[in-house]
Amino acid sequence: MIYRVVVKSSFSSAHRVKLPNDEWEPLHGHNYNVEVCVRGDTLDKNGMLIDFFELREIISEVISKLNYSYLNENKFFKDTVPTAENIAKFIFEEISNRISMKVDYVKLWETEEFGVIVSSD
Repeated sequence: MIYRVVVKSSFSSAHRVKLPNDEWEPLHGHNYNVEVCVRGDTLDKNGMLIDFFELREIISEVISKLNYSYLNENKFFKDTVPTAENIAKFIFEEISNRISMKVDYVKLWETEEFGVIVSSD
């Protein structure tokens, strides 16, 4: 049996990305919504895969590195354009390095219509 725990959070930041014509978009910001799902097959002695509050704290620590920042000048995107895909990848990898169970996916929404998913598959 596989268990999954999902926690949602949000953060705000600004960025610029290259358009298909190789021009840079104007500087703009987003109120990002992020959903992190972790999975595992073993529960602890209290019947939990991970406590919701523990996972929320880990997510908060990771997104605090992005919150209210201009991502193009953020040290974590020094050599990477901060597209939604790369932001979600950053969150996925940072959380993966902090927990023992597997991160199943990270969903990142720039708007209500546009989002990306990075998964372990």
